[in-house]
Amino acid sequence: MQREMREPRPTDVGPVRTCVGCRRTRPRDELARLARTPAGVRYDRRRRASGRGANICPELSCIEAAGQRGAGPVRRALRGAPETEIRAALDELRCEVAAPTTTRPRVTGSNTPSAG
Repeated sequence: MQREMREPRPTDVGPVRTCVGCRRTRPRDELARLARTPAGVRYDRRRRASGRGANICPELSCIEAAGQRGAGPVRRALRGAPETEIRAALDELRCEVAAPTTTRPRVTGSNTPSAG
């Protein structure tokens, strides 16, 4: 019996994690993290909190998928965390993803037109 050979993964992408919403694998740096800490489940912006973690794509479709069916996928990843805490953390992530990013307008010295 011969095994099928898998395509080798690129070695330069670093750690790879699976999204609990869409089940796609992506580099860890591209995913958001929910952490189960002694204080409860929270959105871990810096991805440094200790405790169990669940990774999720920072896309609204993945956040919605993770929250369906009683937040089951996230609850499994966090080993039985309360659904209310998971939903609160998902809402916090959803607000951050949905918020428009604001950038400062670039000021270009004398090339800006003056009013008047």
